[in-house]
Amino acid sequence: MHPKLTWVQGLATSLGDAMGCHVTVTENGDVDPLKKFLHLKFGDPLAKGDYMPIQRMIHTFAQANDCVVHKVRKIGPSLLVLDVFTKTRLSPIHDKNPLKAG
Repeated sequence: MHPKLTWVQGLATSLGDAMGCHVTVTENGDVDPLKKFLHLKFGDPLAKGDYMPIQRMIHTFAQANDCVVHKVRKIGPSLLVLDVFTKTRLSPIHDKNPLKAG
């Protein structure tokens, strides 16, 4: 995974703990080196009321790690596709968890 996107593993763990299911992450690149597509696959289907809190958590994690989430697309009952832009191409590892103090 791209060093700027190591925070996504912490996001997947936090979402899985909050929802009580396993969340897997896969990364797909684009021609643009600053744009990545992240697929979040949930073990259980997402309920109607889950989408907004999940989207808020995604944007919080991205902002804390100097990234921008352009789109969050729901594809099917248990798959979210994130269009993530990193602000710089070459940078150190970003793995900040905004839910943890310190």
